[in-house]
Amino acid sequence: LGQARRGHGRGMSQWGARRWAEEHGWDYQKILTHYYTGVEVRKAYSDTVTPPLASVVYPWSDFAVNSNRVLLRANAADEQGGVYRVDFYAYDGTGTVLVGSDTDGSDGWSTVWGLTSTLPVSDVRALEFRCVAYGAASEPQYSCPTATVELDRVPPTGVAYPDDLFTSTLVVTLSLVAKDTPPGRVESVAFGNAWLWEESAFYTQTGRVVSDTDALNGYALYAARDDAPGAWYGPYTTLLEPGRAYRALFRLKTDAVTRADEIALLDVVQDAGTTLLGIRRVRGIDFREPLVYQEFPVDFYLWEEGELEFRLGFRGGADLYLDRVLVTAYPVSFTSQVSWTLPPGEGTKVVYVKFFDGAQNPSPDVTLTFTISDVRPPSGWRIAEPVGWANTVPLTCAASVADDVNGLAAGEYRYSTDGGATWSDWLAAQVVTTTVLEGRVVAPSLPLTEGLSNRVQFRAGDAGGLVAESPVYTVAVDLTPPTATITAPVFSATGDFTVSWDGADALSGLASFDVQYRVDGGGWLEWLTAVTTTRSPFSGEPGHTYAFRVRARDEAGNVSEFTPAEGVPVVVRARVYVPLVLK
Repeated sequence: LGQARRGHGRGMSQWGARRWAEEHGWDYQKILTHYYTGVEVRKAYSDTVTPPLASVVYPWSDFAVNSNRVLLRANAADEQGGVYRVDFYAYDGTGTVLVGSDTDGSDGWSTVWGLTSTLPVSDVRALEFRCVAYGAASEPQYSCPTATVELDRVPPTGVAYPDDLFTSTLVVTLSLVAKDTPPGRVESVAFGNAWLWEESAFYTQTGRVVSDTDALNGYALYAARDDAPGAWYGPYTTLLEPGRAYRALFRLKTDAVTRADEIALLDVVQDAGTTLLGIRRVRGIDFREPLVYQEFPVDFYLWEEGELEFRLGFRGGADLYLDRVLVTAYPVSFTSQVSWTLPPGEGTKVVYVKFFDGAQNPSPDVTLTFTISDVRPPSGWRIAEPVGWANTVPLTCAASVADDVNGLAAGEYRYSTDGGATWSDWLAAQVVTTTVLEGRVVAPSLPLTEGLSNRVQFRAGDAGGLVAESPVYTVAVDLTPPTATITAPVFSATGDFTVSWDGADALSGLASFDVQYRVDGGGWLEWLTAVTTTRSPFSGEPGHTYAFRVRARDEAGNVSEFTPAEGVPVVVRARVYVPLVLK
């Protein structure tokens, strides 16, 4: 998440296919049917009769199953006489069992295996699936590629212990303890700052709000199996910070736990649904129990600011309930101690903690309620504008500052032009926030004077009323350009000579020079730009006249006029060799 890809949007990703193969052991049938859905992969026709081509392509190999029913799919094809049956087998570490058969491949080869009849819910183990494809004109294909998954239907549990529930800082430290079956399988943990939206936050195209004792607040959105398909969508929130990955947990329940087709489409979008950030399709068999709430994660990356929607597309044909959508930051690897940042502002803050095992089963909610008191005024002052010497008046000055809890609310400034002997009144400043807690206090159009006698000071107040003053800053102003001079020889017999220049500045000091030349009175040409040296050799051609001029630049950015060209022409004369006659 959060990495820009360069896909062409026209089918299989070559780098994605490589990752599926190298990191998860997928064969080419799994990869092709993953990228090209609804297709059949088959061998080219041959007069030689061979067993059918077959492979278990779903569930995804090297992933997890966390429901009581699993959908098995196979790619099976025979170029000679077609496939008339596919048997599905599962190996659970103790033995291989036939879990289903399909004799109608018109909608693909698949079966649904109910696990509870053979494997208790508490069982956590690896499962290996394979299939046998029977062709009308050949021997069965017994040695097709398998799919290996982890079975884990037991959510983890955990607790979080803060150093203190009463704090004066937004960054809090939490000690974590979690357990899973078997022990040691808790993989990650996620935190959220009460980013939670219940049924009343969503707009509806179908269904209604009903009283529901299983819902956490006693109410849920409900669509009956006979209701028209439609969407639940909202809340158009801007609470989440862009540039981060998140996980949205949709808390749902249904009665149709034996249905293998899609009953809901979950997604996260921006820009009125035109920008898709995350998506998940939910089948009835993804639910472990009928009419028992279960959370389904949708991971997404928030690239930029904008109103965010969490949507559920109801497909019909099943009773479906939505209790809430809870958003956390994207899970991080589980460790016994972590730091988390609370939202700005004093008062009560609720943090949600969720633990996840390797099968991505979420734990029940762990909630912590913090009380924040702001005891420190804004701090971390730093002059932001101008940096170094300024060369204009009136002049805008600004200082950066931050508040650790409430954020910046107001600012003032005062100034002096006599070294701080006398000051203006405190005047209202502009406060420009750069983040939730940081910003700049801006003093516009100060009538300062040239020299080093200008002073400026700022005040910043946070939303809790705490005020801090900045140090007194000296504002250096240089309005006068430097002077420059240039010298060059008046004659050169060889064409090679040295040009020298110099300058002076009374306040900020010299920074650099620009030197130009022209040939035979023509247009001026750039020779040296922004150089700090004061002399340089020059090579001319015999028979031409060269002129030079220079301008100086000071540390405040003031630039002088070019010096006059008169007085520094250089005539390069060709050598004349006269024969010597000796008598």
